[in-house]
Order: sequence, then C-alpha cells, then structure tokens
Amino acid sequence: MRVLSTLGVIGLVVALAFGAASTGAWFTDTEKVEDSVLTTGELDLAVGTGQWDFSVGPLKPGNTASDYVTVGFLMVSNTGDYDMKWRGYITLDDNTGNLRDHLVVRCTLNPGDWAGSSSLTKYGPDDALLWTGIPLTDLMSVDNDYFLIGPAAEPFYTGHYAVYRIDVRLKETATNSQQNATLQADLNFQATQDNNTGWTQ
Repeated sequence: MRVLSTLGVIGLVVALAFGAASTGAWFTDTEKVEDSVLTTGELDLAVGTGQWDFSVGPLKPGNTASDYVTVGFLMVSNTGDYDMKWRGYITLDDNTGNLRDHLVVRCTLNPGDWAGSSSLTKYGPDDALLWTGIPLTDLMSVDNDYFLIGPAAEPFYTGHYAVYRIDVRLKETATNSQQNATLQADLNFQATQDNNTGWTQ
C-alpha cells in the first residue's frame, strides 16, 4: 500500500513538470479599437401649458359633474433618452378664505376636447377619467398617488406624450367665508428613471 501511494505522487509530479515544460507554436494577431467613447443620455420631462387658464372663476358651490370648471390642459412629454416615472404635486402661493379646503379636482387623460397636437407617440387611452372628486389638499403631498405615472402601471416611455385636463369644483359645503376668495398654486413635477426604486439619486 505504501509503494502504490508513492508511485501516485511521483506520477503527478511528472505530469505537472511535463505540462509546465511543454510549449507550442501558434500564429497570433492583435488589433485595437481606438477612441472608444461611452456617453450617458438625458432624462428630460417636458411640461407644456399651452391651454392653461390661470384665472378661472368665478366658481360657485355645487355637487354635480356640471359644476366642474376646466382649469386647463397639461401636456407632459418624455423627450429624453430613458423610460421614466414622474409625479406631480401642488404647492400654494395664496389661499385667502381657506379656499383650498373647499375645492375638489377631476383629471381626464387625453381628453377629446384638447385642440393641440404632438409629433410624439400618445401615452395611454383617450378620454380616460383618471380620478374625480379628489380634495385639492390630497394633491399637496409629494407622495400622493394621483399625479403619478409609472412604474405601477407601465413606464412613461421615451418619445411619448400625455395630455391631462384638470377641472375643479367648489364644494357645496362652501360658506360666505369663501366669497371673493382666491387660490393661487403651482404644480410641481419630479421625474426619474423608471427602474429607480426611489425618487432621488
């Protein structure tokens, strides 16, 4: 048994020595691709308000669909190089008479009464009522789920656009304190790549 073990070790050493000493002749060639350049693209969310009336009024209290007044049309476009997700939220500049607590909002995607056009591909269906009767205050949170596109449904693809009609209604709960009241607000947008699990870098 001891002899067999020794022979096995010797055989291994010989094989390794032969492999290390073995050489071969092979034709070879080398090439080089010079000046390779890697570039990043651009994330670009374009927002247009071509049919936006910033002086809507006078509003009157009501509780039916006919009491909604159109604030305007908002066209959002992905003109960058990446599929994205985006969200929007409202910040107030002026809120006399505490008007914000008495307004509800309705939003329609790609409404038929939009008179504009785009060379990009339309995102989403036509005349789709996204939400209605939403308190304006719910849209003031940056984390609201109303002004949110992708990735819950699908990303906002590059080369696509979408149009949103925003309507507001003064709730029937409004009192005399809301007479001659004014609300001035900004609609803010954030966008990031659709595969970003958050909203920051």
